[in-house]
Amino acid sequence: MSDYINANYSIPFKARPKLKKILPKVINAISQTMPDIENPSKYAIAGNTASDTFKELNNRLGFIRKFIKTLYPDGGLPEYFRGLIGIVGTFKVANCDELSEITKTVLKANGVKHCDMFELCALKPNSKEQPRELDHLVTAIGVKKSQNNKQQKCPFVPHPDTIIVDTYLDGYIGKAKNCRKKYKIFGLNPDEILMLKPVSSFEPDKASLDIIKEKYPSLIINKKKK
Repeated sequence: MSDYINANYSIPFKARPKLKKILPKVINAISQTMPDIENPSKYAIAGNTASDTFKELNNRLGFIRKFIKTLYPDGGLPEYFRGLIGIVGTFKVANCDELSEITKTVLKANGVKHCDMFELCALKPNSKEQPRELDHLVTAIGVKKSQNNKQQKCPFVPHPDTIIVDTYLDGYIGKAKNCRKKYKIFGLNPDEILMLKPVSSFEPDKASLDIIKEKYPSLIINKKKK
């Protein structure tokens, strides 16, 4: 039995027409609310791990990740999501892990459904090799619930029209079928298939989304008139 899932394309995901307008606005709201976020991993990709800037950013990232781990035990889901956005915005540092989770959360706060964070993987067709992790996380919209199994975490081939949102890569928005060249930077080879792998993460409840709307109103693009 294979330990990865080959997607069943019999029920294609069709985004609501307004989704094309919502996504760029959400990405812009994140960048405006949390400006000048720096990414230590971009220095690593460029081979600049010996630079003082990388060392300082990496130390800062290590600190906020330790802090983030305390949020849920101290205050449950609302405090976790409020604190996640708050500390990343304050310390202005994050890698794809934090950015994909923040993007997922802000999308949900704006009413976008069927979105979650996933790790990218690569698979050689007609090979006995296992899917290879690319060490990069994205936010995806339109993944079936049956594929997004956070317990088994089986990589799967996404539907070609699954929408990929990548705040880490300057707010990239595209469909899975069109993003192969984009992820060459993380080691995706021309002869490999792009896959998504579920990851463990907290799911924001209504109280969490309400506190985000209250504490970070600039992240909400469709404000209801009172």
